[in-house]
Amino acid sequence: SPLGPPPTGWSGSLEPGQEVELPSGLGWLSLEGAADGGIACSAVSGQISVRFGASGQSLRLSGRQGAHSIRNLFQEAGVVPWMRPRLPILVSAGRTLAIAGVGVAGWAAAPPGSEALSLRWRASPPLR
Repeated sequence: SPLGPPPTGWSGSLEPGQEVELPSGLGWLSLEGAADGGIACSAVSGQISVRFGASGQSLRLSGRQGAHSIRNLFQEAGVVPWMRPRLPILVSAGRTLAIAGVGVAGWAAAPPGSEALSLRWRASPPLR
């Protein structure tokens, strides 16, 4: 089915164990406890915001060397151009934690054996 317009200007908040309905028919997003990998609980400082539209930013993903533009990360992940402005971005204390469908920021990645949160995007439109 056709997608609604990209959700520019929309932002919401997300708490562990809570599910948030995203705008424009983009499904539901939740954070759940994870046994291994994901976002380190210690990386979350205060409220977790959900935003869209990360053009012009750069990010170093977990397991990668150096920061890359989000545009390049989308290309490398094979995200089709019309879905890029529709990918939810998790932010805490002004820093990007993760991009749904792409990965977790290196600084926010949970080390093995630590408390972590797993990002789950349910009923998302196809990204690739």
